[in-house]
Amino acid sequence: MEGQMGHQPRLKNCTRILRFALELNFFAESETALCRGIRLYRRCFTIESKGGFSRSPLDIRMAGREGHRRNLRKRFLQNDLRGLLPHEVIELLLTYCIPRRDVKPQAHALIDRFNSLDGVLDAGKDELLRVAGIGPQAAQFLALIRAIAQAYWEQKSLRSESSSRLRSLRELAEFWRVRLRDEQEEHMEIAFWDGNRLLPDGVERLASGTADSVAALPRQLLCAVLQRHCSAVVLCHNHPNGIRLPSEHDERLTRTVQLTLQTIGVRLLDHFVVADGHVFSIVEGREIG
Repeated sequence: MEGQMGHQPRLKNCTRILRFALELNFFAESETALCRGIRLYRRCFTIESKGGFSRSPLDIRMAGREGHRRNLRKRFLQNDLRGLLPHEVIELLLTYCIPRRDVKPQAHALIDRFNSLDGVLDAGKDELLRVAGIGPQAAQFLALIRAIAQAYWEQKSLRSESSSRLRSLRELAEFWRVRLRDEQEEHMEIAFWDGNRLLPDGVERLASGTADSVAALPRQLLCAVLQRHCSAVVLCHNHPNGIRLPSEHDERLTRTVQLTLQTIGVRLLDHFVVADGHVFSIVEGREIG
């Protein structure tokens, strides 16, 4: 009887160890996983003489998460993004909008669904909300990161001393793809080209209209060209309806603009259509990218 009483505290301790292992998700099909839980239990807190814990299992889990978050931030500060894998970059971002939770599963799920870091940031809010563990706040935060990056890239590319960054039509097409892909209204924009580079502050919006059409008149375009003293221009407009191919109106407008510009010795290098995240070249008759 006395021997049985002596074993009761030990039995109670073992019960607590098993419960703690379950709470930490260490209780798997193998004994190794259980042993890991028991070792972590012994390292993190002690069993007091009255059977109470000095720290709760929840406290230990929270401490582990905070330590992991600090490690991610430290690695970023030391090596920028070069020190992080794509899912770790997403995980680091999620730590700023999802507090006190393990966000590694959400980060992996986002990369698995959208294939890459840029795929995650390109995803729409509704698409992000379909991923388990991603709520409105996290979806809005990721959209904000993309919007900030887009604004930074646009301003950096178009700033006077940096305008030479856009040196090819392909780079200009990518610039417009990012700039116009989420617009709900149709816009007509023009890029003023001189030689092999974009002029300083060389992209302007000519007109905006409904989702069906843009009232971009050749006379309006001609005035803008004469003011900038350029040797060539590139046009671009978006299709909010997602139709990637140019309409008959788009092709007629392209031919009219070409003829109009020829009268003043200015070339139309191309006319791009941005739709559904893609860019179509009317001059080349194919998608670019």
